[in-house]
Amino acid sequence: GVLLGVKSKNLSSCAAGALANASPEGKAALLEVLAARGATNQVKAVILQLDSKEAPVAQAAAKAMGDLAGADDISVILAKLVIASDSRQRASLQSAAVAAMRRTSSGAKPVMKALSGVSGDKRALLLKVRSGIGGDDALQLVVKDTASDDKVVKEAAVRALANWPEIG
Repeated sequence: GVLLGVKSKNLSSCAAGALANASPEGKAALLEVLAARGATNQVKAVILQLDSKEAPVAQAAAKAMGDLAGADDISVILAKLVIASDSRQRASLQSAAVAAMRRTSSGAKPVMKALSGVSGDKRALLLKVRSGIGGDDALQLVVKDTASDDKVVKEAAVRALANWPEIG
């Protein structure tokens, strides 16, 4: 709370610099400060924390990416999503990807690009992100995946349609 009220122009760079030597709890708090301050110029420091072995740190980094990621950073979020093994981390990355795509007006393009050539569990994860964005451009692709021979993809596509923002 205290750091959010500080009016220093250098606070964000100091917070990002302190990440390397902070405890896991400290890192999570610093990431929250960076996100709350809208420190888009520190997104590279946040990206590094996505790979943290400490789940609370990686989750805080994913959440911060939803607030800070630019259009060019969305592909990083999606790449981390498909390799994440922790379900909470995946959920945080999915939310971050949706928030970043909405905020940057990049629409579905990053996830559509990521979907090309992937199958199975990875495709299912990306379909969840896809349903958070909506749009006619991807609706046909998701409808097509409802007929997939891959049970995981088919189920994810049906769920994506059930959660599609423009339906119902």
